[in-house]
Amino acid sequence: MKMKSAFRLLLPVCLLALLCLSAFAAGETVISDAAALGRLMDDPAAWSGSYRLGADIDLGSVKQSPIGNYETPFTGSFDGAGHTISGLNIKADGTAGLFGVLSGASVTDLTVKGGAVNSFAATDAETKLDEKYSGTGGIAGVALSGTTLKNCVSRASVKGPCNVGGLVGIIYNYDLFSVSVTNCENYGEISPALGNAGGLIGRIQVNSSATPAVYVGGCVNHADVRSVSEDRNRLAGIAGYVRTEAGVILIENCENEGKITGANSGAKASNCPFVGGIAGRIEIVTDASSAVRILNCKNTGAIESSHHAGGIAGYINRSDKALETASEIVGCLNTAAVNGPSHAGGIVGYSENRCAADVRSAIKNCLNTGAVTSSACAGGIVGRWYGFDILTCFVAGNVSATDLCGAFAGKADGSVFCEIDSVYLDSVATLAVGESNPLCVELGAKSVGAAIVGKTDSFPGFDFKTVWTMEKNGPTLTAFAGSKLPQTTTAPATEKPDATEATETTEATSAESTAATADSAETAESTAETTASTEQTTEATAESKETAVSTALTEATAETPETEGGSSTLWIALGIVAVVVIAAVAAVVIIKKKKA
Repeated sequence: MKMKSAFRLLLPVCLLALLCLSAFAAGETVISDAAALGRLMDDPAAWSGSYRLGADIDLGSVKQSPIGNYETPFTGSFDGAGHTISGLNIKADGTAGLFGVLSGASVTDLTVKGGAVNSFAATDAETKLDEKYSGTGGIAGVALSGTTLKNCVSRASVKGPCNVGGLVGIIYNYDLFSVSVTNCENYGEISPALGNAGGLIGRIQVNSSATPAVYVGGCVNHADVRSVSEDRNRLAGIAGYVRTEAGVILIENCENEGKITGANSGAKASNCPFVGGIAGRIEIVTDASSAVRILNCKNTGAIESSHHAGGIAGYINRSDKALETASEIVGCLNTAAVNGPSHAGGIVGYSENRCAADVRSAIKNCLNTGAVTSSACAGGIVGRWYGFDILTCFVAGNVSATDLCGAFAGKADGSVFCEIDSVYLDSVATLAVGESNPLCVELGAKSVGAAIVGKTDSFPGFDFKTVWTMEKNGPTLTAFAGSKLPQTTTAPATEKPDATEATETTEATSAESTAATADSAETAESTAETTASTEQTTEATAESKETAVSTALTEATAETPETEGGSSTLWIALGIVAVVVIAAVAAVVIIKKKKA
């Protein structure tokens, strides 16, 4: 009976110890010095693991290369734990950043300082690297489906041919899992040689059924962005070029503080600068589900362009195929000067909605207090107005143009019905719309004088309970009271891709999925082998005390993830192994005594 009692006591202890050991073996590897981070950069076999920084790290003396590439992307997790990686000096050909390519990965609470340079020999912004786009960013060159970036800050300068972003060069989602970028900031210099550049993200391109396909929330750009490229000069404080072929791209609660400047000769229309505070050029094409929504965003940085310029977006185009989902710019604020000789708008430089479906698209609850100027076409909300409703917006910034000037729009155009139901201060412009169109209804356009601009009765239809707050000089958006951005709370739960799940993707993504599946299969086999080895070790422990201790310590040292700067995880794991060994030996001793 005593022997059975002993086993009842020892068995739970042994099982608990083994479970703890398994948790530590499968847990995070702590990286606390440059040498360990350098080894991770140089070891593709480790690019599916979980890592956490244990200290600030200066990489200045270490040979560096991006973690992950298209062939073997980083698929694990990397927790900066509030630390900073400085001395970043990445020089790569194709994808450049601390991480080259992320796929189904998580990078959180990390700050980077230094620089990343991409030497890829692109001839234009659409030049591909083996059927995939190149990208350059302080945190990552490319982020693929299922990737999460949260609480990251880039203070690194980034330089590349195209698809250049302070945080991420390109978000490229052609699979089933959301990509999310939340509460991130950029202070670093952005230097694109060709085009598609943003303070946070150079390019977003999706064809995905994820909900949403891409989410960008609570992000801020503090840096100036400038390009004089003759090729696809698409620039913005948050995302330079935004394109959805299927699925929704959602950008909310973001802010740009930097000056955004784009200039070139304009020899080819598609290459003319499209410059915006939040997004440069937006294309909504191909599929009925395609849509872009920009919600509660703010621009305070001056917008300068030799062509299209908008306080929030330089250009937005909704194709006639995007039937099911509305594209919207809602609750946005521009306080900065906007100058675009061709088309300039306080919110959008050039809007083009070719979809006449019942699902209407709109610019709603937006406020512009910045001055708007253009040689050809200027509007307090939109420079060229085509198919987007302008609802419950307020314009208080002066609007001027050599030709076609309006408080809301410089020119109304197109064949899709739209309407204005908004208010402007009567001193900003003489006309509500510079040049009218019978399909663009202006009946709801209203002007107010300075004497009554502070009265809620002057703004019929405005929601002064939740959206607007009345002040002496007119209504302001409640969300930006005190110059603060709204809190981001709606980021999607990003699932990590299951390598065994069948998906329909483009050829490029199919190749990536195949590689990921192979990697996962190898990892599963490795895990099975490790489990079998552990069981064999446990059996050996019951036979001999000295052999068990020696074997357990040796295997624990070999199998425990390497931990730099203190090796705390290793020693804890060894301690747990020791407990297991001692408990097993005690059981053997009790058994032998009882038998004797």
